[in-house]
Amino acid sequence: MRSPAETLRNYGWLTVLGDDMAERIGGGDRLRASGAFVEVERLAADG
Repeated sequence: MRSPAETLRNYGWLTVLGDDMAERIGGGDRLRASGAFVEVERLAADG
């Protein structure tokens, strides 16, 4: 069974990445630059 930190959650209109997963794929700046997302924001509770 995978841990929550290894699971990408996609709710159809919202994708939630944990800090570890976001960093593995380049962090928020790279996600923003990819053009794949309309908006990239860090959540208050470190998500």
